[in-house]
Amino acid sequence: HLDLSGRWLIRDPNGLHAKGVFDWQDWEAGGVQIASTKGGVNIDGRMFQFDKLNLTRPEGDVHGSFSMDFASQNTVLNVKSSIDFPSLTKMVGPKTEEIFRPYRFLTPPKLTLVGTINFGDDSKNDLWAHVECDKFAIWKLSAQGVHADVRSFRKSLEIAKFDATFYDGILEGNAIFDFTTPPQDWAFNCHLDKVDFDRFTHDLWEFDKVQGQLTAWAEMSGTMKSSKELRGRGEAKVDNGVLWRIPLFGELSKFIPILGVQKAHKAVGTFTVANEVVNVDDLKVSAGIMSLTAKGDYHFDQSLDFIVQGHFLRALFGIGYVFDPLTKAFEYHLGGKLNDRKWKPRFIPKELLLQFGDDENKLPPAEAPPGGESEALP
Repeated sequence: HLDLSGRWLIRDPNGLHAKGVFDWQDWEAGGVQIASTKGGVNIDGRMFQFDKLNLTRPEGDVHGSFSMDFASQNTVLNVKSSIDFPSLTKMVGPKTEEIFRPYRFLTPPKLTLVGTINFGDDSKNDLWAHVECDKFAIWKLSAQGVHADVRSFRKSLEIAKFDATFYDGILEGNAIFDFTTPPQDWAFNCHLDKVDFDRFTHDLWEFDKVQGQLTAWAEMSGTMKSSKELRGRGEAKVDNGVLWRIPLFGELSKFIPILGVQKAHKAVGTFTVANEVVNVDDLKVSAGIMSLTAKGDYHFDQSLDFIVQGHFLRALFGIGYVFDPLTKAFEYHLGGKLNDRKWKPRFIPKELLLQFGDDENKLPPAEAPPGGESEALP
């Protein structure tokens, strides 16, 4: 139902000037069923203004005001939405639906949208949004209680003040995407605090009963075109963990059996990323009377090059440094590929190894983390 009053200069393409109200029931927009849409309309040539808009679906509504200038192709929005996010992007258009498909809002988000969208020239865009969502997921990971400010400005997208409950911990961060060049530059920084390491690693790699709390920070930048441009750095710490449940650490306990009976309760390490290499500078794992240190490189082709050392009683007020000459007996090189790791003692004579019928000290290939090589991480 449309009720308009005004005037129309028929020979003038901009000659329609009218105002009124509309009421649409049971209609469809972009394949999305709409129960009801009501509001006021003011038409001034090629400018259409809608106020007191109320679009409803079973799960929520969109209300507010917006205008469409068909001459400049500008749309000015001031609306709030609580409808299903895939339905909202589908209504806007297939391109928008495709861009946001990886971001799964498992409950309808609450959105506030204010600003301008230009359908002819996206360099004129300036749209601000505030997002709140109870349950959100991307890839294998999920979060609750998400809050973020998002700004689409010209040909960039900024995500600011992002915070969420992430596996019983906190995730905070900011990100920016620049669409002015085909490679699509991006950058982000994030901080994790007291994340449930067991649930996190189970969802990511299907590890079981790892336990612990993860605290970490990272800052990264790069392009969507090539991983060669990826640059970044960060630090991660795990407290009260059972790290031998992680295959990479569990293998080492076969060489140093005492590790397998000690709870690896703390791990901390820093890393940098450049030239398709993750460099771990100083990884420390504390496990009772024994501790481990490691440094080396993980290459994006999944090859490993690490030196791992075991230390006896080092945690006891420095007494352990007396035993550091024994460290060479517990020093190993970790090489091979991520799903075919090879441990080799660096200073035990080859003749001694031959007494045990094993001159290479190879372990059977460990299972790759679920998802195949393309998703495997060290």
